[in-house]
Amino acid sequence: MVGLAYSNLPLFFTEGWGEMYLEQCIEEFPNTHEAKLAYTAYRRNIFDEFTGSSGTHLPDEVRLHLEEIRKKAYGEPSFDAKI
Repeated sequence: MVGLAYSNLPLFFTEGWGEMYLEQCIEEFPNTHEAKLAYTAYRRNIFDEFTGSSGTHLPDEVRLHLEEIRKKAYGEPSFDAKI
């Protein structure tokens, strides 16, 4: 809830705290309803940061990090997961 609250505050007031809280929720509670909600909010924030008049342009490292976070939020195994 804190992450969502920070995400909705003006940018000059938050300084990235919302994304930090959302990512921490995903890390601590993977594959839960809350993690999925946090991922949705996190993704929206990331896309807002990289969207301009010419469209959305995510750097490769941001796109990769977003995919890793999505896999954790939805409980999908990653390639580096130990079996």
